[in-house]
Amino acid sequence: MATSSPANRAQQLIAPIAAVLVVIAGLAAAYFSTGTPVVIRFGIVLGAVAIALGVLWVAQTSPYSVRDRITVIGVVLVVIAGVVAFYYFENSPLLARLGIVLGTVVVGLGLGWTTQLGKSFYQYCQDSLTEAKKVVWPSRKETLQTTGVVVAFVFVMAIFLWMVDAGLLWITQKFLGQGG
Repeated sequence: MATSSPANRAQQLIAPIAAVLVVIAGLAAAYFSTGTPVVIRFGIVLGAVAIALGVLWVAQTSPYSVRDRITVIGVVLVVIAGVVAFYYFENSPLLARLGIVLGTVVVGLGLGWTTQLGKSFYQYCQDSLTEAKKVVWPSRKETLQTTGVVVAFVFVMAIFLWMVDAGLLWITQKFLGQGG
């Protein structure tokens, strides 16, 4: 088992405490912000939780650099801000509100693209598309035949379950002395 340096141990001890303090600060800010719409209070708490999880993630050992991890936390916060803004501006036209959300998603994707995690995800998507092109899809005739078998099986099972239900109802009525 590898031993960790005193700095690493201190970082591992301080990170959970910092995360709890951030969540408490977010809850307090939401509680004491009287007159603020509920969606903003919810956004404050959600942002505090995201930051707290980010603090814990940054403190862990990871193949990604601290800069990349902080950037990913920023991406999450930007998207949360977009969703909160969507509900905050509820009296604005829907198109403008959707533009805000789409804008924050585009900014988040742009920020995410700069990280190693984003580049790995993009490569994964490219590999998935390549694999999907290799799939041999069934012909129209095979698809219709398989669909027909499934529909017929569902119909037969429906009749069987109806007969079982009717039989159990009849037995229950005879047992309890009810019915004709």
